[in-house]
Amino acid sequence: MKIWFANLRIRTKMLVAVGSVLTGTAGPGVFAISKIGLVNEQSTVMTQDWIPAIERVAGLKVAAANLRVLSSTTFWPFRPTVPGKQSRGAWRRP
Repeated sequence: MKIWFANLRIRTKMLVAVGSVLTGTAGPGVFAISKIGLVNEQSTVMTQDWIPAIERVAGLKVAAANLRVLSSTTFWPFRPTVPGKQSRGAWRRP
């Protein structure tokens, strides 16, 4: 098997070596370029569908937090003992 390769000229051996490296490099490159379209489609779906939905959920979360703050400040029946300054855990009715 080595005999046929040994009988080739150096030029032919170099062409075979460079051609195999070129083919080995171009193969994954072509595969990657073909998959870029799929990644582009998925990112478009995410930006058009998922991100607005996540922003709406975040808005609901903020609204719920604001409601909790409002209800705790409006309906809380106790005030700190010293007006304008909170004491450490000392609470009394107004």
